Amino acid sequence: MERSEDSIDAVARVIREEGPIGRSEIARRTGLSPSAVTMLTKTLLDAGLVIENEMTPPGRGERLGRPPILLQLDARFAAIAGAKLDRGELNAVLTDLDGRVLARRSRRLRTADPERVGSAMARLLSALAQAAGVPEAKVAGLGLGLSGLVDSASGTCIRSVVLDWADVPIGPMLEAGLRLPVSVENDANTLAIGEQMFGRARGQQDFAVVSMGKGIGAGLVVAGQLYRGRFGAAGEIGHCAVREDGPLCACGKRGCLEAVASVSATLQRAADLGLEVNRLEQLGRLARAGDGRALALLTDIGDAVGLALSHLVNLLNPATLILTGSGVAIGAPLREAIENSLHRHAFPTLPRLPELVVQRESRDMWARGAASLATKAYFQERRWDQLTKRDRSP
Repeated sequence: MERSEDSIDAVARVIREEGPIGRSEIARRTGLSPSAVTMLTKTLLDAGLVIENEMTPPGRGERLGRPPILLQLDARFAAIAGAKLDRGELNAVLTDLDGRVLARRSRRLRTADPERVGSAMARLLSALAQAAGVPEAKVAGLGLGLSGLVDSASGTCIRSVVLDWADVPIGPMLEAGLRLPVSVENDANTLAIGEQMFGRARGQQDFAVVSMGKGIGAGLVVAGQLYRGRFGAAGEIGHCAVREDGPLCACGKRGCLEAVASVSATLQRAADLGLEVNRLEQLGRLARAGDGRALALLTDIGDAVGLALSHLVNLLNPATLILTGSGVAIGAPLREAIENSLHRHAFPTLPRLPELVVQRESRDMWARGAASLATKAYFQERRWDQLTKRDRSP
């Protein structure tokens, strides 16, 4: 029987997503004949990507006779790195093929110059591999999340206000320097994938993750898939106008949510009111203590955020809205204002509003999401097969 590339990909995908799993179940899920599954799984076993597991989970396998030998992914066959790039810092993780974190490291950046970022990333990858006890040759890909408009197909940052980049082919630059395949994505999207794979949205098909920090952005998952839009600009909720003739935004428009409710905008507005705060937690404490100026400010910010969230609800009807980032450190006064605004502005005949989850950000989640995207590319592009062929070459 001639080996089918599509068939072996289908078998590898089922084992990765469903394993440990028996050959008969693989045949049922893929529609392949038992003999074809036997041949294809032998290829995966010979490559080392798949291993045999003689343990049969409860409720799986044959009821009578000898339990089948199950197959599962060897998650340590390769390692994948993921990183989030900010103006002054790189935060990165090294994961196995199941997304488990093997090591985490961060590096301060004095500049966002792309070449300096590449040099810092190379040092960070070496540090991650050493910390995890993984040979650098086993690191098979990198996922990078960054703020801004990203063409993920070409790995180009089209525009990033935070990094002050325009048309920077950061993906190809990193690939040339690191000699690794690199997947580049908007950081809000990597956060959404992280939440889908490992966080509060695990297993959900329709949700949105909104991050409030230096900027404000959203990652959207629709029908289980990341939604990027035509130019990769889906989720730019920070540049929805929420205040007519409001403050000037870095994008050049007035009244954007980011100009009203980002961390820097919030602290500046607090200073304009004469509030002596330099951290959001202090502003939250003032509001809880009954300070009228702090309460009024947080009510206005919450109204703006709730208005923007209502647009997501009315357009996409997600099951869950996850609000995270350093901006949620304000606490209960801001959450209450956001909930009140969302209830006022959302489509009134909806049977129910999405669950609103407000949570402190996880430093790992952005990078783990980026690593997950790179892992997906690793399997889609059959890099495991390329590695096997390289190792077997004379």
